[in-house]
Amino acid sequence: MQEDGEQVIYRMTITVKGRKIRRPNGQPFRIVIKNKRTK
Repeated sequence: MQEDGEQVIYRMTITVKGRKIRRPNGQPFRIVIKNKRTK
């Protein structure tokens, strides 16, 4: 079941200011996308 207005994804690399960043230890990044959405 999804949390209301939240989406959690895991990515190995993230892009910050046009630069790809990868963690040295190989752990994925936990990214939480918050959407203001009412259903």
